Amino acid sequence: MGMSVEYTIAQLEGRAESCELCALFLKVTRSHLDPVPDKVRFDRRDSYIDLNNTGIEPIQLLRDPDTTSRRNATLGLPNVPNTSREVHFEIIRQWLWLCDDEGLHPDCGAAKMKPGQMPTRLIDVGADDDEAVRVWEPGKDDHQKSINLDRLPAIFRNAILTARAIGKRYLWIDLICILQGPERDFYVEARRMEAVFSSAYCVLAASRAHNQRDGFLGPRRERDYVAMYDPHRNVSFFLCENIDAFDRHVLGGHLHKRGWVLQEHALARRTIFVTKHQTYFECSDSVRLT
Repeated sequence: MGMSVEYTIAQLEGRAESCELCALFLKVTRSHLDPVPDKVRFDRRDSYIDLNNTGIEPIQLLRDPDTTSRRNATLGLPNVPNTSREVHFEIIRQWLWLCDDEGLHPDCGAAKMKPGQMPTRLIDVGADDDEAVRVWEPGKDDHQKSINLDRLPAIFRNAILTARAIGKRYLWIDLICILQGPERDFYVEARRMEAVFSSAYCVLAASRAHNQRDGFLGPRRERDYVAMYDPHRNVSFFLCENIDAFDRHVLGGHLHKRGWVLQEHALARRTIFVTKHQTYFECSDSVRLT
């Protein structure tokens, strides 16, 4: 969908009460331009709308995940009020599917582990209705420990829920899969962490959580948007307030202030970042968000 439109501020003000799109244009103009000019122009740049050719992109274009069209627009919904809902996980599954099954991202596949690089322990997350998970040692079926979910902090429960939702049976969490304390196996397992992150199907970054007690799935604020439909291309899409701020939400967030997280980010082929504002999916091809 191409778009280039120009309005006077008087036109937008006169139509704002009856036209949702005019109201959105007027809102973002007043928010981003000071002083407000007499005329404003909006131009589509891929999945964003540029304001007055300034490089400011206050509006984001999203394609409805239910549409059959593959037109060039970011897949997503304007508001996912609760990140623990199925629609949120469906978007993540579609992001991963684009990497896996369409062959569009040849560099997104995980590196193969060499002998001796497999971590000693993994979490078998089990089925959706299981009330416990097992800590499993590959090759040692008799060495399994069951942990009830209600004994785990919220951040780990959310990670297990996410792994189940995207259809992955095994999960690696350092504080569970590495024996902590003196004379344990931290130094042995630490030498394998590079292989763990570079060979992972994907890495989950709980950017929203400040500590283990914080969950990273839950409600978040809604934003203004306008729903539209193009009958000629059979595509539903949304024009939304742009709250995409990967640099601020992820790279400038508290999680990335920890040294080892920067290393893990660099090693991972694909990462899902769940922040307070957005969920971002970063792979070798692009950064997507919802």
